[in-house]
Amino acid sequence: TEIYTLSLHDALPISEGVSGTVWFQIRAIPAVASVSPTPVDAGGGYFLLNVNGSGFAAGDSVNWPNGAAIGTTFVSATQLQAAITPDLRALAGLFDLTVSDPATGATSNSAPLVISPVLFSISPAAAATGSPALTLAATGAGFTSHATVLMTVGGNQTPLNTTYVNATTLTAVIPGSALSASGAIAVQVNDSAGGGHSLTQNLTVAPAIPLVTGLSPTGVTAGNGQFVLTVTGSNFAPGAVVLWN
Repeated sequence: TEIYTLSLHDALPISEGVSGTVWFQIRAIPAVASVSPTPVDAGGGYFLLNVNGSGFAAGDSVNWPNGAAIGTTFVSATQLQAAITPDLRALAGLFDLTVSDPATGATSNSAPLVISPVLFSISPAAAATGSPALTLAATGAGFTSHATVLMTVGGNQTPLNTTYVNATTLTAVIPGSALSASGAIAVQVNDSAGGGHSLTQNLTVAPAIPLVTGLSPTGVTAGNGQFVLTVTGSNFAPGAVVLWN
């Protein structure tokens, strides 16, 4: 910003009157280079966002994508700070911020602030090897209708059939084919509207715990010879061993 003084002089030689002076400013058009931090988690508290660029002046405002000005502090010609309140970061998404100069009406280019969904937990967190397809509930923060649950098995990431319930809950179907072998399935939430993705939670796939429901015979006479004991139940697998207590 450059500031000049203007005055008027009478060109006639019979008068050497000079007017008063007024201030005249030449202000640069604001330009945004980046914002930081980004990405940030949805659902958090108040924080100050650094807006970096050039041509900033006192009185400039940082604007949310809907054009609403948010609380702005002038730091220098190359930096402003914007107050990001909990309501602004409640939901995941990509938010293009601009800077406007009310003195000239000029508005900068935009720079994106990414707010990512947060995944707190999944339920169930474990499944038996060989189980049929199951419905997984994902609990977190900042979910929108653009959210998709992803699973990673053997290094391959696959989007799942996802149902948006509300901002804290999604459901998704894990296909039976993903449960055919023991191991860990990494689950995360992605925001397809540009809001990034959450950290992962693991779904553990392991052989089911054997369940004994009966013995035959249920008793023998002491001192008798060898006999065959039949154990009945469920979730038995090749290699299972009956232990004598």
